[in-house]
Amino acid sequence: DFDEAIARISDLNIIPLSFYVLGFSYMDISNYISVPEKIVKKRIDRAKEKVLEVYPSFRAFVTDCYRSRKIYFFIENVY
Repeated sequence: DFDEAIARISDLNIIPLSFYVLGFSYMDISNYISVPEKIVKKRIDRAKEKVLEVYPSFRAFVTDCYRSRKIYFFIENVY
């Protein structure tokens, strides 16, 4: 469930994950949020771990986001 997965992700990690889900590269995310690329990758990895506690795969999570129109949650975070 999307809401359950999102609730498990810290506020610190949700922004990089939002960019990532929308297709941004680690380098682009790093530039936008002014954090080193290595830290961006670590934050996204932590967020993915939380997602995998609820979903069978990260791809299933992203697919569900588009199918249920929850993708707008990520667009708002990036905006």
